[in-house]
Order: sequence, then structure tokens, then C-alpha cells
Amino acid sequence: MSAPRLSLAAAAALLVATTAACTTGSGRRNCHVIYSGNYEDLATAVDGCTSFSTSSAPVPGHELFELHSAVAGTSAGVNLTVQLDLGVAPAPGDYSPAKVAHWRAIGVAPSTGCRFVAGDTIAPNGDFRLRLLSIASADGHPVAAHGTLHLEQSVHAPEKVDCGPGSRETVDADF
Repeated sequence: MSAPRLSLAAAAALLVATTAACTTGSGRRNCHVIYSGNYEDLATAVDGCTSFSTSSAPVPGHELFELHSAVAGTSAGVNLTVQLDLGVAPAPGDYSPAKVAHWRAIGVAPSTGCRFVAGDTIAPNGDFRLRLLSIASADGHPVAAHGTLHLEQSVHAPEKVDCGPGSRETVDADF
């Protein structure tokens, strides 16, 4: 069973059209996530999709940047969780696997069991490019971020399940 296809041109046009109203009443930015590769779709979260946590960071005292995205309204959606250990005091700038020791990105299509995975302990590792333009803080800890994420993941299909023709999934997020 193949996932529904949304042309990248249509997703990009929708992203441009909705970015004009990118900040919500709470001050958090809307979040737009474009999936391309074996699964193609667009997810939009009206009140942000990023957070920071020290309690679940792999290294005590480090800040764990998290991005959560779910494509709702389709039977073949993907639930995605990205976790990047940005260290003790993350700052705006560019991050990649060369700068981040611990990271992972797991996407699951509940209707098929197809998994899209990447991370420092996963083979092949995949790749990401995180650009943090700004970080909002409260009580000395980051609470939200504005930026972009480009992610490349491997496709893992359960036995006798067709997850699509390729072995790579790409995710681009604007938050």
C-alpha cells in the first residue's frame, strides 16, 4: 500500500501562503513540515511544534530540542519525533551531526508500520541541518525556537509491506 502523494509544488505553495500568518496569539510560531520521498504530505501545527527539555536529555544538564509533527486527516499519516541534544546553553546558529553528539528522528506511519529513522545510534545515520534563528527563554532555560530543519531518514518496511519505491525520506520544517 503506497502513501498518498501531495506534489512538492503544491506543498511549497501552501507553505508560502500560510507563512505570512506565522505567529499565533501565544507568541509561538506556526509550524509547517513537508514530507517528501516515499511519503509526501504537509503538516501544519497552529501553535508550534518545538520544545526544549532537560529531563529527557541523554546527558544531564543538557537541553534537548524536540520537534513533534503528525499529519492529521489522512489514513496514511506519519507521526514524527525529532530529538537533538544541543548541549548546556543552546544559542541561535547552525547545528548538524558534526556538532551534536546525541540525536534521533523517528517517524512512524501507523496505518502501515513503515518507519523513517535517523540518528547517531542508527545505521545508516541519516543527516540533519538545524538552523535556529532565535530561541525564547524563561527562567534561564529555552522554551521555544524559531528556525528550520532539514532531515534525511532511512525507510524501514515491515515484512510484506510496501513503503514506497525508495529508501530515503526527507523532511523540511519551518517553525
